[in-house]
Amino acid sequence: MTTANEQIIANDAIETNDQTNNIIPASEPEEKENRMNENMETHPVSEEEIFDTLEGTEDVSLRQAAIKHFDLGGGLHQAVMYPENVHYKENGMWVEIDNNLKQVKSRDSRPALRTKRNDFTTELACEPDDGTLVTLR
Repeated sequence: MTTANEQIIANDAIETNDQTNNIIPASEPEEKENRMNENMETHPVSEEEIFDTLEGTEDVSLRQAAIKHFDLGGGLHQAVMYPENVHYKENGMWVEIDNNLKQVKSRDSRPALRTKRNDFTTELACEPDDGTLVTLR
């Protein structure tokens, strides 16, 4: 729960939750960082609140199988660890896993659903019949 004067930092603006509900645009990254620092001095928030509110840019050069690294701006960095792999190696580079399904034709020309991008392929038959229902490659 936020207090009446707590500062929330979001995207390209610093939004205040005071009685006026003013939004202060921060068009330049330096200006945004300066305002963030000023607001933190007058309205201290926990480190956890900062990391939960700031949106970062992923540094893909630091990817690992189950870890993403983010540059949050203002000299802040965050590593997010997942309980399972979110990346796989493809041609020596870590690539984002995408387990969304796309409709395809199976090897035996039947309609199927296949995972979009992973280091293995999961294929599910669209209709149960005497053919293969699930294929893992």
